Amino acid sequence: MRDWKKISVAAQEKDQVLLSNPDFDVESILEGDAAVVAVGGVTSSVPPTEFSPRTVRRFLWENRKDRSVLRERSVLKVHREEDRIEMSIAALTHTDAMNRLGVFNG
Repeated sequence: MRDWKKISVAAQEKDQVLLSNPDFDVESILEGDAAVVAVGGVTSSVPPTEFSPRTVRRFLWENRKDRSVLRERSVLKVHREEDRIEMSIAALTHTDAMNRLGVFNG
């Protein structure tokens, strides 16, 4: 079972949170042979004033049965802009698989 509270708190500081282990530093492995790709995962955006751990937990809870959330290598991506914050679910994969599939770091 995933620790939704820990994930939602980590999302306040990090741009990428591994759902199966929110303490893991995803950024540290992306310079090697790993990539985070988003292909058809669920997304949501909110104004920056509404972005909170509760908002993140609600997003994850509403999508908890989606295949993109259930994967062991699922990553919550948080893209911060001036007027909105977008949350999406991506997957951690090997760069060779990313190239084979013809997708880009999303």
